[in-house]
Amino acid sequence: MRTLVLSACAGLAMLCATAQAQTYPSRTVRIIVPSAPGGGTDIVARVLALHFAKAMGQQFVVENRPGALNYGSAGTGTSPHMSMEMLKSMAGIDLAHIPYKGTAPAVTDLIGGQVGAMFVNTLTARPHVDSGRLRALAVTGARRSDALPGVPTVAESGVANYVAVQWYGLLAPAGTPAAIITRIHDEAVKALQTEDVKQKLAADGADPVGSTPAEFAKLIKDDLEKWTRVARAAKIEPQ
Repeated sequence: MRTLVLSACAGLAMLCATAQAQTYPSRTVRIIVPSAPGGGTDIVARVLALHFAKAMGQQFVVENRPGALNYGSAGTGTSPHMSMEMLKSMAGIDLAHIPYKGTAPAVTDLIGGQVGAMFVNTLTARPHVDSGRLRALAVTGARRSDALPGVPTVAESGVANYVAVQWYGLLAPAGTPAAIITRIHDEAVKALQTEDVKQKLAADGADPVGSTPAEFAKLIKDDLEKWTRVARAAKIEPQ
């Protein structure tokens, strides 16, 4: 299943209609300053906030967020966290990590603007993207998702060779007879090739693969090595 990097849609850009423009602002407006109080950006923002308040008759509040455009995740060491840390390393950018206790509260705060971006699987993100509450920036797979064909990959967006895929697979206890492994594998591949299963998975943004046991074992080995490197580079301690 591909993952999306998302950002909250800019509310100000939506205020295009004349009627909306005439009533704006109808409540207190926050100006986010991505630095500590006292700096040049902060000073300019506060000067403008005073002007806006007098001109528009509504309060404008400057909110300082040092280290902000920050990102949320479902928790330390989760797939969304590791995916963003790999992006940070490959793109040479610095973002502050805000871990949450699960995907739902992180997405809620993303919609509310408390965090600027996050990685989340397509199944969770798509309803919010379709409703316009979130904007899909990129997918993390090697190619575009059939569920969101208009969204580019991270690699297409400028970070060459970036691939971070959340996958699902079947595992059996060590020592399981080869004949049983083969039987389960063959039936799983048959299921993944049926139109009914393909349609259900496609609706969730997932792509059926049906790799061989040897290919799956290699994927696990390669991913362990890749994510271990990412964790060490990000100085993520074992939980």
